[in-house]
Amino acid sequence: MPSDLIHAVTEIREAFDDYQIAEDYYEGNVPEIFCNPKIRKLIQKTGEEYRFNFAKTPVNAVANRLVINAVTVRGNQAQTNVLQEQVWEPNNLTLNTAKWNLRALEYGDAYVFVWDGVEDGTVQVIYNSPKTTRIFYDAETEQIPQYAAKLWQESVADQKIWRCTLYYADRIERYVTKPGMGPEEEASWEPFTRTLSDDGDPVWPEVNPYGRLPVFHLRTDMPYGRPEHKDAYGPQNAITKQLATQLTTTDYQGFPQRYALMDPDIVGGETNGDSIDWGDSDSGSTDAKGIKSKLTAGPSNVWELHGTRAVGEFNPADPANFLDPADKYLRYMAQTTDTPLHFFEPGGDQPSGESRLIADSTLTKKVEDRQAALSTPWADIFEFSLLILGIKAATVDVRWKPAQAILDKEGWEIVALKIAAGVPKRQALQEAGYSAEQLDAWGITDEPAVTPQTAAQQPTQPLEPENTNRPEAVPAQATQ
Repeated sequence: MPSDLIHAVTEIREAFDDYQIAEDYYEGNVPEIFCNPKIRKLIQKTGEEYRFNFAKTPVNAVANRLVINAVTVRGNQAQTNVLQEQVWEPNNLTLNTAKWNLRALEYGDAYVFVWDGVEDGTVQVIYNSPKTTRIFYDAETEQIPQYAAKLWQESVADQKIWRCTLYYADRIERYVTKPGMGPEEEASWEPFTRTLSDDGDPVWPEVNPYGRLPVFHLRTDMPYGRPEHKDAYGPQNAITKQLATQLTTTDYQGFPQRYALMDPDIVGGETNGDSIDWGDSDSGSTDAKGIKSKLTAGPSNVWELHGTRAVGEFNPADPANFLDPADKYLRYMAQTTDTPLHFFEPGGDQPSGESRLIADSTLTKKVEDRQAALSTPWADIFEFSLLILGIKAATVDVRWKPAQAILDKEGWEIVALKIAAGVPKRQALQEAGYSAEQLDAWGITDEPAVTPQTAAQQPTQPLEPENTNRPEAVPAQATQ
């Protein structure tokens, strides 16, 4: 067996746990953490019902602005139409590009597989989870992909088997483990054939006719990404603990724990020492021995407790002892993840206009960085798709929606001020979130805006053409 196989299997399995943790925090599946085993045993099940997932917010804040606006083939409208009609639309990429960008932010990595479709003249574009798939780069630069691998489990005749496929620029190698054997040892694996030649002979390895890897890597960093919300793990644990503990004590807010202090020196206690049923029936209640109790519930009723020295109740925990620290941890999460605080508090005072632009500046910069990181692999995906369709050497441009959108009146006032100051209207509107295609449809060009300053430098009316036949004016001092 090739060394690439065991290396790929080992790396994918070792990376699995970190990706699973990232998924758990995004989905809100992380339980409350306990330092004391006894407390864990007592209240862990109760706490599992109280989950407030804030850790997904840093991911969603970026993903919601990470939207592909258009993909075009540079200088070729006909090829752009092919890309739109035979790749984008059949693979539902308006929805899927947004979903797969979200997965790349959630895990730090996501993979896209591109290959021939089931029918001739079609292309399939398929998402692959980083929990099963990985691209391996050269050790020197950590940038040039050498091969890709996908590892997964299947059930065959009630037995678990492992499958692994290695993708190279010139071939595809498929492997399967022997029934009942694990994936760690080379002896477990044997070649797997699913393709037959025209003569009916097994084909192994399969030929990759396209000369490049059919697997593409969406990532937030190099060589492998980092979950967008990784710095939110700690604050989320603290928030979960504070809120779960506070809600566990809520019953004591509505139903305080009460007590009665008995005095052994007092003779003739209620029902002569028999146990009392503390019921609330209007007609009184009886204890286990059928003895009538004089205690009835109702407005203005007075309970006479013979043999009891004092009664009282335990004060429940103040909710502020839990909610105030939870709010503090939420602010820590906003700070550590470079996510504006108003994304965590949508019901609070929201910044607007210039204040919002300033508050969102770190998020905007992060979105722009992610756009830069993802533009190249997405362009590669579309160029490879066109290659499968027989279009070679196409250059695809990926256009994103602006990282900063204008959403309110103050924002539009700023746009108007930019135009008044001389910023071209097209540029100002692009910064406001409108695409180049929309501006083209509206006929808005790159002509500079006319401002009061530039207008003052221009004549208010056309100059008369020079009259060469007019006699020269005579200077006043020359007249008699």
